[in-house]
Amino acid sequence: DLGIVTDNVDLAETDAISFAKMPALCAVPERHPLARKKTIRPLDLQDCDFISYEPSDMIRWGIDDLFSESGVTPQVKALVRYSVNVCTLVREQVGVGLVHPVAAYDFLKTEGIVFRRFEPGFTFHSVRIKPRTPAASAHTEALTDALDRTLAQTVADVEAQLS
Repeated sequence: DLGIVTDNVDLAETDAISFAKMPALCAVPERHPLARKKTIRPLDLQDCDFISYEPSDMIRWGIDDLFSESGVTPQVKALVRYSVNVCTLVREQVGVGLVHPVAAYDFLKTEGIVFRRFEPGFTFHSVRIKPRTPAASAHTEALTDALDRTLAQTVADVEAQLS
């Protein structure tokens, strides 16, 4: 009845609406020298131990393009599938990584990890999908409203932590 997906899937048979476009954050071990910076740029990551996404992931392609355009070669120490995995490894001081702000939310009060703005960055984009027919039920609409409110509160909490 309802799904949240990345924007790289076939949406032809669905009613698709942009759900969230959010800039990546840089996750950094709390005691890492980069943790002193308010904003991290690609050149700051030159030769850093870096946690990246699997090569088949479109997020990885965007990160690789950004680094290539900046002439940056981070030292990839681990490959993961999800931002939550990046956060977990950063907390364990494996390296730094770029993450989805919603994944950062779960680690805001976790010792050993901090989040910094990353510029110029790239955007994580998710899409809310529903079948075209039948019309969404009242329960689905209520869930949609709850998702929208939760996303807004999560983004506000992450932004407050960054300020």
